[in-house]
Amino acid sequence: MDRGLIEKLYKFSKIEDIKQEIEFQFFVETYQLVESLIKKRNVVYESVTYSSKLYESSRLIWKTNKDMQEQYFFIGNIPLMNSLGTSIVNGMLENLV
Repeated sequence: MDRGLIEKLYKFSKIEDIKQEIEFQFFVETYQLVESLIKKRNVVYESVTYSSKLYESSRLIWKTNKDMQEQYFFIGNIPLMNSLGTSIVNGMLENLV
């Protein structure tokens, strides 16, 4: 999972505005996956997705005055597979094959 995730994040490592005055950079190597707070056995009963939250370290640079700000931000939830090779999305088992 780590290798595939890093490869995808590298594709979006830098974003600039139209006037090229502001630049947004990802630091791909410093991402964090936060474990699900809910247990696998409870997601079906609560009709939620078994997933991990993905946070990415980033830097926002204002080129006009060389000011910058660094912080982690939430990208989204990544569905996780259970031991049977399926994901639980909205409380329903989903086969990914």
